[in-house]
Amino acid sequence: MNHLNNYICGFRIIESPLATERVGPAKTHYLKPKMKLSYHNRIQKKWIKRWGFEYKPCAYRTSQGFICHPSIAEAIRQTIKN
Repeated sequence: MNHLNNYICGFRIIESPLATERVGPAKTHYLKPKMKLSYHNRIQKKWIKRWGFEYKPCAYRTSQGFICHPSIAEAIRQTIKN
């Protein structure tokens, strides 16, 4: 895997496409008034198993610097240039 090591404003930036954060289920089952909570939870669990979760790019701070998704690292570079 190709990691680009850069220093921006004295901080080490490590790019990784795996730097993501889980947002929530891809599809959400909505609880209707006459529906039992146990039924809703069971169906939501099946939907998560079938369609999974959504992920968004993020950045993590570690003792060695920042681990960023490439899109966030590019946004940081553009912000510093301007």
